[in-house]
Formats: sequence, structure tokens, C-alpha cells
Amino acid sequence: MKKFCLKEDGLEALCAVMLTLESKIFLLVGDVGSGKSTLVQAFAKGFSARTSSPSFSFINEYEITKDNQTSKIYHYDLYFKDSPMHFLEIFECLQNEGFHFLEWGEAIESHLTDMGFKFAKIKIVEKEKDSRVYIIEEA
Repeated sequence: MKKFCLKEDGLEALCAVMLTLESKIFLLVGDVGSGKSTLVQAFAKGFSARTSSPSFSFINEYEITKDNQTSKIYHYDLYFKDSPMHFLEIFECLQNEGFHFLEWGEAIESHLTDMGFKFAKIKIVEKEKDSRVYIIEEA
């Protein structure tokens, strides 16, 4: 387990740690407004990519390039999305190369474990108005 207490302008350090993790699937766990989409935006910014919350589209996909290497970021919003069709689409997308960020990912955590997916769970807790505690646990 790794724990960080950061303000939004310090997320670059957390993103650098995330890049060193074995898994490229990140379950983002936190209350509404805790900073899940903000973390994805900070991660994408390291690749000069811009993101938006997938609240209305379910999955957003971004192409990223760094050091002449191209990859993708998949950003999922699972809030109120619990139908078998959504799960099927998620599991299919998780087969793709790239970085996968699942907001409200605790909804499918047990399924990911049962299916043998490796992932990192990032719990975000508001500490003060402008800082958050980020707890990373690799499964």
C-alpha cells in the first residue's frame, strides 16, 4: 500500500508512481467530487492529452503519445451503470493495450478479481478543501 497527501498541483508525482505499477488498470474509488476525473486529467496531461468526464458517454478514449510511443487512455464512469451489457463492454475494452481508469470501479472489483485481471485500487479521500489523500493498493 502506498499513501500520498497531495494538492491538485502535486498530482504529477502520483502519476509518476502510477506509471511504475505493474497494472495499467486503475479502479478509482471516492465520493462525488473527490477528484477521480481530476486524477485522470492530471495523468493524461503528462502525455499532453486533454480529457473530460465520461459521465454521459460511459467510456471516453484518448490517444496519447510520449517519446514517439503511442498508446491510449480509456476512462470509464460506472456510476449507475450496472447492466450485464455494460460489464461485457468493460471486460472487452480491458483487453485493449493502454491505461484504464474506472471511476466507481468498486462496482466490478470482485468480477475483475474472479476473471484474473490485475489492477490497482486508488482510494481518494478529501483531507482538507484543497488536498486529498490517495491510497494505492495493488490487487
